Amino acid sequence: MDQRFPGAALVVDDHPLYCSALSSALTHLNPEARIDVASSAEEARLLLSRDTVYDLVMIDFMLPGSLGLSLLTDARAIQPNARIVVISGREEEGVVQSALRMGADGFIGKSLAMADVIDKVHAIATGRPDASVGPEPEQKTAKHSPLADLSPAQMRILVAMADGRLNKQIAFDLGLAEPTVKSHLSAIFRKLGVNNRTQAVLVAQSLLPAGPVATQPVEPPMRTARVR
Repeated sequence: MDQRFPGAALVVDDHPLYCSALSSALTHLNPEARIDVASSAEEARLLLSRDTVYDLVMIDFMLPGSLGLSLLTDARAIQPNARIVVISGREEEGVVQSALRMGADGFIGKSLAMADVIDKVHAIATGRPDASVGPEPEQKTAKHSPLADLSPAQMRILVAMADGRLNKQIAFDLGLAEPTVKSHLSAIFRKLGVNNRTQAVLVAQSLLPAGPVATQPVEPPMRTARVR
């Protein structure tokens, strides 16, 4: 691992004490690291869209007024080279696997000691496999979830839709043509066994392991060119 990792990191969590603890842990890896903190998805999107190029972005799974998974999609689009880690007080397998399917590079439960957090960030920085975000077990006693049939792209679109975004906003955020989004939506409806957008959102809210989602459209993040 580059001993200077992370040179710049963004921690997104609405609990100040946990943000402070994570910042201290990251500083242990690099005492000169720039650590920015955001307490909401809106504040995080503003920071992500500025000139700072982040090596690491840590996102709380449940944020006020927005799904953390939706912010993960935005962070990946705006900062494509960053390592993105989902953090959560909910550590059941469904949460971990949802984060993985959305493209997270790692998952850190809030029950983990900070010494172990440092070790996990080290592993994520070097690309080593993490058992907590390994392949989803094939044998499950619980009934099959329709979310398992969605592709990663369809999962991102479903989460963005559940977060209140319109097709045009989803297309912009994911770098897709609007007809492509509509085509994905048709496939999502079919796989979830629903007939329209409202029904799909209700299914997402019942199946995604997260709290209430926003019911109003949110503004898409601004994008600026980045050069490494």
